[in-house]
Amino acid sequence: MLKIEQILRNEKGDNVLGESFEQIQLKNGFIIVKKEGLKGLYRIDNYKKILNPEWDEIRFNGKYIFAERYSQIALFDSDGKEILHCEWDRILLYEKGILVSKGNQQGFYSYTGEAILECNWRRIEPYPKVMLAFRGNGAKRVTFDYNGTQIQN
Repeated sequence: MLKIEQILRNEKGDNVLGESFEQIQLKNGFIIVKKEGLKGLYRIDNYKKILNPEWDEIRFNGKYIFAERYSQIALFDSDGKEILHCEWDRILLYEKGILVSKGNQQGFYSYTGEAILECNWRRIEPYPKVMLAFRGNGAKRVTFDYNGTQIQN
């Protein structure tokens, strides 16, 4: 059985990634590699490995990297530092933090990965100065600031 593999060489002919891959793609200042059907990530400027090839999908949003495995999503910064573990069904980025969903629950996290509101709310609505968090079917509404401090309703 024949197998085609790709390597990335510099002008001297050196294999800059140190190994071969099924596919190599340049995107958004990064190198996306594919090995055994899974994707990994390298920096294009210094060829530093950011994510091992263990992800089903890798997407970018500005300076953040979304990596998906088994329909769960993790969030990394552009240096590969994990912000949120691979456990979320959905991740939405807001100016003041990150809205996460798991099942029918939502939570809100800082960009350092700290929970501002744990993922046990039915719905969270971020606004410029506050967040509204709802329990149950929306009947009980609680107002929070972006430090997670409850504000009198």
